[in-house]
Amino acid sequence: MAEKGIIIAWLTLLPAVVLGGGLAHGAPLDEFLTAQHGYPPWHGEWEVGMDVMNGKLDLLNLRKKDQDFSGTTVGDYTGWHALGGIAVTRRLWVDGGVWDRSIMTPLDTAESVGWQVGAQYQFTVNVDNLPALALRWTRWGNSGQEVEKKSATTLRGITADKIAIKGPGDRQTQIDLLATWMRGENDSFSLFYGQGWSKVNYDKLLVTLRGECVYDVDSPNPQQFKGFLVSGDPDFCEVLSFDLHDEGGAFPGKGMGAAYDARYVHFGGMYQWLDDKWRTRLGMRFQKHDRDVEDSVHRFGRTTYDNNLTIVGDVGYKIFKESGLVFRIELMKNQFVGDIPFTYNTFSSNRFNRKYGFLTIAWVSGF
Repeated sequence: MAEKGIIIAWLTLLPAVVLGGGLAHGAPLDEFLTAQHGYPPWHGEWEVGMDVMNGKLDLLNLRKKDQDFSGTTVGDYTGWHALGGIAVTRRLWVDGGVWDRSIMTPLDTAESVGWQVGAQYQFTVNVDNLPALALRWTRWGNSGQEVEKKSATTLRGITADKIAIKGPGDRQTQIDLLATWMRGENDSFSLFYGQGWSKVNYDKLLVTLRGECVYDVDSPNPQQFKGFLVSGDPDFCEVLSFDLHDEGGAFPGKGMGAAYDARYVHFGGMYQWLDDKWRTRLGMRFQKHDRDVEDSVHRFGRTTYDNNLTIVGDVGYKIFKESGLVFRIELMKNQFVGDIPFTYNTFSSNRFNRKYGFLTIAWVSGF
């Protein structure tokens, strides 16, 4: 939440310019999904890299055009990742990765840690016009210590000075069907379609009233809002606990609108060209989300953002026999919608309206 804290997210998947294979991923960087990993059994690749965005690297002036934060450090982004994958057989591929990411917000730095594990089985090969087909399963998620909304929020006549979500996190299970056509010795084309199921949760939600009165709050349904004092002078705060009711459904509802279940579908494709030294890729993905928190979002008069379009391109150059550098740019229509689900909730939903992009540099090596 932290006013722009929803921008925290990034993903990684970089080309294996080494042996012509490629890391297959679920969740972050699905734009480069392919049905063919390209490695013999017990061979694969690993990569380490960093992502970055700031005013000096804003090549498309996406931030410069922002009327609210142009000329500030808001939106500055840094992160690192470590990824790896291995072919268990010629058809079975497994992989995983971790991400650490942080982004500047108006008042502080928001941080999160992401992870992903996946397995992919290729059950047909590319013959003439028939593509190689693969089925992929992925489990992925994100977590953070705390996200905050430090601007005033009104809940049925009650003005909260600050809202803090402690221990936010999300978990996703995703299934994808992949198809890849080889168009010659040097290029290929891939398509994918997938569905996922998401669960967003948190440890506790704290609301600050009257500047120093901090309450642990809950809203089991849209008609009820309750809480008890956990910090502040009882004499000043006066109200030690409350349990409010409103038949009109004026409150956030289940999980305070910060814990919910969701489903999503996505589809996209990727074109790839490579030779002995170079590799280039261009991928895109469209995603659509169906969250059971949207009724709460509408109740508070906020805008929902349930889709995103992401375009990613990268170039890799082999420096040594089995390793090289990769440079990538990623652009998205609605900043990180769907990539870190726990950042989307009743209080932050209207903050996903900006275009965003970042650059990546990574070292990738085969084994």
